[in-house]
Amino acid sequence: MFAASVALFTAYVAVKGAYQTAAFEPRISERNLVYLTPLLFTALALFAATRPITAWTLAVSAALTAWAIGSVPLTFQGLEADAPGLATLSRIREDFDLGPSGIDQLLYALVGLSVLVGLAPLLLRRRQRIATWIVIGAALLSIGWSVRSEHVAARASNDFSDLFFASLPKPLGWVDEATGDQPVLYIGQNIADPNGVWSMEFWNRNVRRVWSLDGTAPGPGPVLTPNIASTNGRLVSDPGYRYAVVDAGLSIVGETVTEQGSLLLLRTGSPLRLRESLAGVFSDGWIGSSEPTDTVSADYNRFDAPPGPGTVFVTLSRKGFCGARAPGRVLIEVGTLGLGPQKNGVIDKLTDRRGWIVDSCSQRTFPIPTPGGPFHVKVSVTPPFQPATLDPNNFERRYFGAQLGITSEP
Repeated sequence: MFAASVALFTAYVAVKGAYQTAAFEPRISERNLVYLTPLLFTALALFAATRPITAWTLAVSAALTAWAIGSVPLTFQGLEADAPGLATLSRIREDFDLGPSGIDQLLYALVGLSVLVGLAPLLLRRRQRIATWIVIGAALLSIGWSVRSEHVAARASNDFSDLFFASLPKPLGWVDEATGDQPVLYIGQNIADPNGVWSMEFWNRNVRRVWSLDGTAPGPGPVLTPNIASTNGRLVSDPGYRYAVVDAGLSIVGETVTEQGSLLLLRTGSPLRLRESLAGVFSDGWIGSSEPTDTVSADYNRFDAPPGPGTVFVTLSRKGFCGARAPGRVLIEVGTLGLGPQKNGVIDKLTDRRGWIVDSCSQRTFPIPTPGGPFHVKVSVTPPFQPATLDPNNFERRYFGAQLGITSEP
């Protein structure tokens, strides 16, 4: 059973670790091997009780452990989600200001100490009482290390919870308090991290519906991706609520009641209408994609633009990445707004087009005439770049074009 468990769990962790490294980021998958711990303790007890410990078995064990210490790239940044047991090493490194190789040296010292404990019954055959107390002391040290590890990991988890709590809008029930317990609609898009939406729903029980314009609204309850019914921004399936919470990148026709970070609570009119929307941009401002692609693009709709001509200012920047060069061809297209087959806004008639080459640390703003009335802006960057590919110290695996900012005026 022990041999089969070691083989199966090792294979499982190897496949998972390889997939995470390729698809997300390198991680130490310690918590998926924790199920072997009871079997390891039982096997060690059975082995020690029925067989004499020999020098060669200790040498093999020490060599394998030393090889693992030297070959596995460990990270020490507080609490690791997949390796909570590393939290105590992270705390030791921080408390004693150990250098990059300090933890490795500590682990090698523990291996040496473990070998001496294993040799104690052999070296102290005529002093069995001393050898017994050495083994008991080692057992107590092992249990104490485990208890300390649980304490440090739990404390790090609590610290993270406190940090997350500090980032939430205060008071936590700000939506319910501001609306007087009226039903509220949430509308967002490009929701990469649903924690904020879940927290808002949990603390504000009158957030009854969750929508997104691009299908990224998180469950587990029912969600909706509404179509745009007309070029004035009217949305279908209007629930008739008087209030709406709008996330970054969207603007709804209505009166602002209160603001919390990137969230706006509005008293909406009837029918429910968008003022403007921006799709294809992550919450940190980058035009990009989570999957490999030849081109990344963003689409901006302005629904309530006045009938006369105006100007839209399109700012493209790579100030957020000043590493190796990765030039990309930029195409900016402006035109009258149409709904398109997906009812999400497209260019109906092209009125202007601009091009540029964007590179690391560069930035430029384009003032472009608008046609009058509702208009659409499409920005494309070919090819995108992956920061992790250009910089081995960067774990960002999304594919970026440029950071985008859009404003307009009559």
